[in-house]
Amino acid sequence: MTPAAPVPVDAGCSATDCLELSARQREHQKDLRTFVDRLAITTGSFPDLGVEPDAILNDALATLVSGADDDASYFTAARRALIAFRDGHVDLFSPDRCGTPELPELMNSAVGACTQPYRDHAVVSFVSAGNSLGLASGDEIIEVDGQGGQAMLDGAFNHAACGVGSSSDSNRRYISATSLLGTVHVGSRVVVLHRDGSTETKTVERLGKPLLCRFPGEGNHAYPANATRRSDGVAVIEVPSFLLPTRPQLTESELTATIAEIFDEVKDAPGMVWDLRGNPGGATFVGLSIVGGMPGLRPGTIAKCAERKPGSRPFQAAAGTSFPFVVRPNSAFAYAGKVAVVVDGLTTSAGDYFALAVSTLTQGKVAIVGAPTSGAYGGVGQGYEFGDIAPLRFTADVMRCTDPSDRPLERRAIEPTHPVELEPSDLAAGRDTVLEAAAALVR
Repeated sequence: MTPAAPVPVDAGCSATDCLELSARQREHQKDLRTFVDRLAITTGSFPDLGVEPDAILNDALATLVSGADDDASYFTAARRALIAFRDGHVDLFSPDRCGTPELPELMNSAVGACTQPYRDHAVVSFVSAGNSLGLASGDEIIEVDGQGGQAMLDGAFNHAACGVGSSSDSNRRYISATSLLGTVHVGSRVVVLHRDGSTETKTVERLGKPLLCRFPGEGNHAYPANATRRSDGVAVIEVPSFLLPTRPQLTESELTATIAEIFDEVKDAPGMVWDLRGNPGGATFVGLSIVGGMPGLRPGTIAKCAERKPGSRPFQAAAGTSFPFVVRPNSAFAYAGKVAVVVDGLTTSAGDYFALAVSTLTQGKVAIVGAPTSGAYGGVGQGYEFGDIAPLRFTADVMRCTDPSDRPLERRAIEPTHPVELEPSDLAAGRDTVLEAAAALVR
């Protein structure tokens, strides 16, 4: 939905007439202001954004009044405010309505088929058996409810949803594509381009259990790392997250040691690919320990972060909160063969730092393959609740992170040295285009 032009914060305008807000909308307006003001005061990267809170609020309010006088329009307006902050760690949730049609979870599908970005639209990356639309891997989604191309992706991105904001254009593209089939509703019309060149319009007749689409391949990805040895001898280590598993509960050092044991199983391979696609981050120093064993490493500081003094503008660091991210040699991950790292627009936070360290400290010895990373370098901060009619909860990101030259890192995606995306023909044949490209570089 395209919002109307910004309007005064005590009134709203439809397409033609300026209207007084209803009592319900005024309550939602108050809650939106609470949300925006708190984010503006606490978000560490906000002083770098160059916008005023009232501008964000006005845009959200225009979205509120352009829809029906209901919670759905309010949720959409809150989403609009969230994404205006361009911060990859601020997020928004409902205590009891996430995962419903009005508030789907980001990067999920409601029809048993997952999509990834492809050119200006999306391609089906994998499907569950008996998916409700009868889709197959390699099918392209070219239109949803009359919108195609970028408008289709924008519609998914702007849809009310539970989940994080977005820092970079690459992250926005990946969130849009992986959430596309989670934002449809019963009656939605989906236009599909099949591999034989034919097109077909399918109607969503039912919504199913949410299917996680964050990763390009199917599976729950609930493991610290997974190593495989390909038939060509190349080792692939997938690290789906740097979050510390709760079962069994691991410390950072234990998680590092666990991944090191998995690395030991394949470290005799002549070439190695570290696959961090979809990695949402977690323990940054675990990722930097891995980079500490890569060929060409030049140890050094890649970033420094500090917590924002609430309300400071320009940014002022709260006393005693500054700390650096330093990469040091680590013999536990020492490897002299060829290495490639695979990333995408959902490689976030600790994954961003991993790619940043590879990009700046390995002297070009390690290839980065795939798509630009998320560009989210802050951290998860304090949670807040607001709203009486439709309660919501958000988590602020109080950190501001810079490179060694004091330039802000937030929104700075790490560009691949070898840009590659999944191809429909490969997906239809069961091949991973990006992984194949990475393996070819290290054979």
